[in-house]
Amino acid sequence: MDYFNRTVQAIRYPKDMKTALKNGPAHALLHPSSAISRDIFYACQKLSEDRIFANDTKFLYYCYFKLDTIENIDEFLYFRRTRPGSLTTSASTGIGSAVRTELINRWLTDFTLVKRGLLKLEDPL
Repeated sequence: MDYFNRTVQAIRYPKDMKTALKNGPAHALLHPSSAISRDIFYACQKLSEDRIFANDTKFLYYCYFKLDTIENIDEFLYFRRTRPGSLTTSASTGIGSAVRTELINRWLTDFTLVKRGLLKLEDPL
């Protein structure tokens, strides 16, 4: 639900997230409708704590290398609201902001390098 444009859009995430990430880095997991055991969560380094935003992307990229399967539920079970003042819409932390773009580009580069065997997963993502 987009508060700014007063629209509603249905988005279907790919069922097999690992295959989606093999084809190219993207945000392929809808975290609010996903489930993970506590042990696996901590084995995948939990969410990054260096910022209050974008941590789910770093976690997703790390899970790609640690988990055999990662799947989305093939149903529409989550309503996401885009609204003023949220971390994804504010000028300082929003999608497209300088700091978020820098983080995503760094993580994307590291993710690609690890996939190619040019960077160890233990090195900071």
